[in-house]
Amino acid sequence: MALDDVLAEVWQALLQGVAQPASPFRTLVLATAAADGTPDQRMVVLRAADPAARRLEAHTDSRSAKYAQLRHCDAVALLGWDPARRLQVRLSGQATLHSGDAAARAAWQALSPLSRGLYRVSRNPGSVLPDPSPNHYSEWTEAEGFAVFSVIAVTIARIETLRLDAHGQQRARFDFDGDVTAAAWLVP
Repeated sequence: MALDDVLAEVWQALLQGVAQPASPFRTLVLATAAADGTPDQRMVVLRAADPAARRLEAHTDSRSAKYAQLRHCDAVALLGWDPARRLQVRLSGQATLHSGDAAARAAWQALSPLSRGLYRVSRNPGSVLPDPSPNHYSEWTEAEGFAVFSVIAVTIARIETLRLDAHGQQRARFDFDGDVTAAAWLVP
């Protein structure tokens, strides 16, 4: 397999993650830096992938810790794993937040009513509840939900892959600088 084939496979897997809910790349681990500099990570749903722009999108609530962290430091890392392919993909880049703008509006309109409902909650993400009952949520209007909805758009600067194989592991790295891609095989 050539390096170009590896990169094409990564983007194909990410596009499948957007289109197919059962894809292992539907959810990725997003790592950010907390205010004290420590790493923080959580799963996010991959909502859009654009290979030409080297861009991925996920969504968040503007009241969440991840939103505050991204406002403080826009450097992010994403991690995906496909057990069938035995393929790990690590991505890093810079995040841009879209709240209340055209990009956020388009993403909001594309969400199902169930997904939009996740943002129509008056309590902040991570708030302490006396018990797990859904009765603690007060439903907001669509407009109130949209007011706290944000798109996380990540422009990818580096992709690293690691394929675990009984016949030998393969590791590759792709660094992007404008339209120039530096690609290399690495020791696993």
